[in-house]
Amino acid sequence: MNFQKLRATLADAEGAYLSLYKDTTDNWTIGIGHNLSSKGISKGVLEMMFAEDVRDAQATLTHLVPDWRNLNEPRQNALVELAFNMGPRLRGFVHMLTAVNSGRWDRAADELQDSLWFKQVGRRGPRLVSVIRTGID
Repeated sequence: MNFQKLRATLADAEGAYLSLYKDTTDNWTIGIGHNLSSKGISKGVLEMMFAEDVRDAQATLTHLVPDWRNLNEPRQNALVELAFNMGPRLRGFVHMLTAVNSGRWDRAADELQDSLWFKQVGRRGPRLVSVIRTGID
């Protein structure tokens, strides 16, 4: 079987979509006819997507907190988790980011706690605020 020819034929027939869409039978679909409604995704695809999302979060963080890789591991993980969760919206946390960049951890934690995000994320909020404040998991 010629995989590349099959891929081209199927992509032509099905389309090749990088975003979710509803197919002609109202099923959530992505990619080249991958029916999420009935098939979901494999563990391998889940891990690949997760790894890409973490890399995106790290890139966002590198732009916003250039020295983040020199922090202790709990604070690194907390900041990557914030970037993972918020994506580019993290740049709106100007006062928190200023405090992080100057090593003022109590101020950074207070700014994070005094946000709508904190009210929306349940127990994740207090956990991350504590890690940012103390540097301890």
